[in-house]
Amino acid sequence: MGGFWKTLLVLGVGVLPNSGAIATEKPSPRSQAESAITAESHPPLTQTPRSAEIALAEHLTQVGATLYGTEACNECKMQKEWFGPAAFQKLNYIECSVNGNKNIQAPPCQAAQIRFYPTWRIKGREYIGAQSLNALSQASNYPGPHNFQTFPRSSY
Repeated sequence: MGGFWKTLLVLGVGVLPNSGAIATEKPSPRSQAESAITAESHPPLTQTPRSAEIALAEHLTQVGATLYGTEACNECKMQKEWFGPAAFQKLNYIECSVNGNKNIQAPPCQAAQIRFYPTWRIKGREYIGAQSLNALSQASNYPGPHNFQTFPRSSY
């Protein structure tokens, strides 16, 4: 991954294939050390099962939150990893690529006018880019445990 694209990933900026469009929402400020961490440099999360993540995923589903993403999207992969496999299966997740082709958008994503990946829709608001589990818990008014086993980042 080239320096420019890696910088966009670290900044949490999403780009649609062949669109030239870049998300305009700015990520929250981070320390220089946190900014140096990328999807390629952090170790995979292995502790399972993760009850706090599962409880958050169940809560997000209960409040009608939806995550739109693609298998080819690095931030989508990180988001999935932060939840862990058991919790991720409980989310309302919409795969936006068609048969693995990231250049063709699935009809549900077209209908929802999804322009960037990942995109969360929670309680009528849209959140673009990978969101920390703490940020998702705040956006959804999650009252449960917050002892998340996540990649150490407050948000993207």
